[in-house]
Amino acid sequence: MTSAGAAEYVRPFLEVVVLDAVAASLRARGQRVVRLDASGWTEDADLHRELAAALEFPAHYGANLDALNDSLGDLDVGDGLALAFIGYDGFATHCPRTARIALEIIAEHCAEAAVHGRQLSCLVQPPIAWAEA
Repeated sequence: MTSAGAAEYVRPFLEVVVLDAVAASLRARGQRVVRLDASGWTEDADLHRELAAALEFPAHYGANLDALNDSLGDLDVGDGLALAFIGYDGFATHCPRTARIALEIIAEHCAEAAVHGRQLSCLVQPPIAWAEA
């Protein structure tokens, strides 16, 4: 999926308060919302550690983008799951390639979930540039 295609499944938010309002709406509809503060992430390992813990990836999770893709593919979204990242621009500043590719991977899984009638979404604050890194 290209960055342009990925952007279709990643909902950008300028303000945290708006993202939080959308997250509350999703919760009210029975979806699980996993809120991750990426503002302090300065290396790839931060993303992998936080996602693995929040999504309860298996102990053998490889902490790389291929493992992220595999683990998201095995994820049970139940009645719906939204990944809500705040402060993502901080991570994108430190690790632009990983930040972009991680969102592309998540977007691909959002698209796949939609095809199968499942609810998986990604909310990101603030919006980041999708330029190739």
